[in-house]
This record gives sequence, C-alpha cells and structure tokens, in this order.
Amino acid sequence: MARAGSISLPVAAPTPRHWGRIQRLKNGAIYLAIAGLFKLLCGLGLARCRAIGRVLGATAYQVAVPLRRQALRNLELAFPGQEETWRRRVCRQSFVHLGISTMELLHTDTLLANDASLCLSAQQRELLNTATSEGRGVVAVTGHIGNWELLAQVLAASGLPLVSVARNTYDPRLTALLGEIRQRHGMELLWRRRRTGAFGSALRVIRTLRRKKMLALLIDQDPGPQNGVVVPFFGHHAATPSLAAALALKEGCPLVLGYLHRRKGGGYDLCIERINYDHLRDSSNEPDNLVRAEKSLTALLSARLECAIRLAPEQWVWFHHRWRQP
Repeated sequence: MARAGSISLPVAAPTPRHWGRIQRLKNGAIYLAIAGLFKLLCGLGLARCRAIGRVLGATAYQVAVPLRRQALRNLELAFPGQEETWRRRVCRQSFVHLGISTMELLHTDTLLANDASLCLSAQQRELLNTATSEGRGVVAVTGHIGNWELLAQVLAASGLPLVSVARNTYDPRLTALLGEIRQRHGMELLWRRRRTGAFGSALRVIRTLRRKKMLALLIDQDPGPQNGVVVPFFGHHAATPSLAAALALKEGCPLVLGYLHRRKGGGYDLCIERINYDHLRDSSNEPDNLVRAEKSLTALLSARLECAIRLAPEQWVWFHHRWRQP
C-alpha cells in the first residue's frame, strides 16, 4: 500500500510513434501538469480536497452548459412528475457530488483507514467469500452511482481478487499514472482500447473468471447499438451493456451487484446483493433462448441499478447520453 497522501510517478511509458515533435511537447507538458496537480492535491489533505471538489463541481454546473442541458433532459425523462426546481437542484448536486468523489480517489488511504462505514459487514463478507469460494469467478456489477471508484477500492482492500475494466487514455503515461492510483490497494486492471472500446480479446475476460477472479463491470451507460441490448430504464428503452449477463450465463458464475452511497451526515452506505438468475440459466441452452436470457438478465440488473439511483438521484452521472435509442 502506498503511503497516505502520496503518489509515486510510474516509470515513463513509451509514447506513440505517430506523435510529431509538437504533439510530444504538448502532451508532455499536459502530463507533467496533471501529475504535478495530483501530487499537490494529495498534499492538501482530504478535507481541503473535498472542498475543492465541491467548488469545481458547482463551477462545472454553471459553465458546462451542454452537459447541464443533457442532464436536465435526462432528469425530465426519468422524473417527469417532479418540478423543474427539483430537477435543477438534483442536477447541480450531481455535478458537486462528482467533483467530491473525484477528489476522494486521491485519498483512498485516508478514507479506508479512518472511515468505519467503508468496512464490509459480516454478512457482506460472508456473501462475497461464499461467491468467490465457488471457484468459477464472480461477475460484480455496478454503475456510476455514488462513489463507484471508492467501492472498488473497498473491495480490493478487503482482500477480494478484484479485476476492473478500464479504458486507456490517449497518453500511455497518463494511463500508467491513473493505473498507479487505482491499483494501490491491490485491484487489477483489464485495459480496453480507447477508440474501439474492445478488450483486445474476449478470451482475456473469460480467463479472468477462470482464474477465480472477481470481474467488475459498469452497465449503466449506452455502449452503442452493436454492443448491448435494449431494456427498460426509468420507463424508457435504453441500450445497455449485456456483457455481465452473457458472462454469467456462459460461465455459470455468481453474480453480485453493489453500490456505495454517500450519506448526507457523513460516511457511506455500502450495499451488496447476490443476484439469483438460476431460472434464466436453466432456459438458456438453445441459442434463441440464450439471447432472451441475456436480455432478461440485463433488464433485471438494470432495474436493480435504477432502484439504487432512485434512492439518491443526486449521486448519479445524469449528463451521459443514456437514452440514445428509440
């Protein structure tokens, strides 16, 4: 574990060969600026960073007009019965929450060491230990709810063999830096290509489960028309990633869903449940049945995430284009 409040810069990664001289200079300056900013923020302490995140989130709500408009459109779709003043308040709070959560990622050492609400309960630990002990790997599902990055750190720090899917950045040095931050408590990363969104090989995903690991997947954003299924979400059709359902049905592995909500008075509420899908797996032997089973299981997972969002709507990322599909 890295020392609290510290970030060690990773060994310099090779930059792409197609970068020209000017591009190398520009991207090098950006990398050094970001790395320096991260180190500065780590030195400021958790409380100050949270305050900075709050200000940055509130500022983003004011100046990021396209994102704010998209978020308000989504809130109107999801909560048509609410007044506009309520939707605007939730929208602003969601920007602020994201700013705070981003800053907290730099101080996971402090949070895990001092916040008792981030400890797994005896029941949660038994649920997860039972799932991992079955020897088929575990598919863990969540969304951009609460502080999902901190949730991953909690599970990894608890000794669970967590592997999270991550998208690499345009600069290998930034990718390495972000990887160093996210892996500091033992989590592994499975990188996917930035442009295509692919994992490089479907076998890498299968092997992760067959190595008896816990594969963490986010399933609450539009993956594009070719990479998911259309299921209900807040009463509207939404393209939704189906990889979690497909893997669970194919491998017969345990499927868990979790999220980490921030409490208004301080601390967090950690929720973890195991999803029973035996009734779907038993009917998925034929190809046509498998397609229907994947869609049904994805719809079930999406509905559970919707329930989590309704508990704290200000803690979801509303500015994503969630309902692209008719």
